[in-house]
Amino acid sequence: MKSLAPIRYPSPTLPLEVLRRLFESAARVDKRTASNLATLNRTIQLWIEEIIYAQVILRHNRMARAFLSAMKSKCKQHAFFGAYVRSLVLPQDIDGPSVLEILSVCRGVVDLSYWATPNSETGHKVRGSHIITYPHPSSFHTDFGLAVCSLAPRKLSVLLHEEHVSPFKPQFNDPFFSSVTHLSIVNKWEDWTSWKGISSETMPNLTHIKFDLNVGNRHNPDDRSNACMKSTTGATSCPGGTVTSPWLDKLSKVANALSDILNHRPSLQVCVLLLRFDSEPAQTARFLSRLAGPNFPGCIHVGFDPRLVFVWEKESFRYNYAHSVQESMVWRSAETVIKAQRQLSGTDSLSF
Repeated sequence: MKSLAPIRYPSPTLPLEVLRRLFESAARVDKRTASNLATLNRTIQLWIEEIIYAQVILRHNRMARAFLSAMKSKCKQHAFFGAYVRSLVLPQDIDGPSVLEILSVCRGVVDLSYWATPNSETGHKVRGSHIITYPHPSSFHTDFGLAVCSLAPRKLSVLLHEEHVSPFKPQFNDPFFSSVTHLSIVNKWEDWTSWKGISSETMPNLTHIKFDLNVGNRHNPDDRSNACMKSTTGATSCPGGTVTSPWLDKLSKVANALSDILNHRPSLQVCVLLLRFDSEPAQTARFLSRLAGPNFPGCIHVGFDPRLVFVWEKESFRYNYAHSVQESMVWRSAETVIKAQRQLSGTDSLSF
């Protein structure tokens, strides 16, 4: 008896467009999968690389050097990085010329994070116990300005400093800031409370702003319990007399800076103060609200601006990239709180 030959069915094939959607969906879920898919063949590589390079997170200088090498490779054209790099995180230990070179190519960046702190005396960048030498900013200032003149980021998470090259100085009339809608400033409170220029004229598209405050310990444990208010003359006073506590002086400057921002930015929708190193954030929020209160005479309820929201960062050393899910959650949560505050009678600001 003859054996029957096995029936052979044609291999199933899918249209390229369907295959592309499947591969792209898998690549968006997991970066490692994306890297593996990019090695299958040239066609798939072209599909997946657009996803791989959409978010470029350079956590240290070694990664920055590897990225620079990729930019310089023959198979990659500058137009590719300019078109597809949308979110960019620059490492703290990156040298100035590398910042220049990366930003001059990645001109389509929408979300940008950069937290480097230069040493103003030496022109070096300090990180822990390591000092990385790089050319003084003045040596490439002109080229840097030309390179970033076309950048128009929407979301920024930055540490601004006078010793940085433009545009990472606290000079908000720079065209670099004109398209920004969400601005997160990670500087110390001593820095941002002294700045001027965050106005509707310099940043016409700004709707969300966030500041950091390292609250720390109080030298006087009675500071929290005193029913201190800021008088119309500007003097901080309590039932027991004028207060000279360094902690109160610190919070008074913070309150003045916040109220100044809100009063000069009627189009601002969200103003977040992120509290770090604070064991009693709810009390700090109420205290700052009282100090800032008399500076909001235009509000229906004097002493209350519903756009001001206090956020407690439980992990004090955690910082969010401009494009991160955590940062988006902060903005969305603040918007929810503000909506509730607008419906309240005008007591102390809510916190979360």
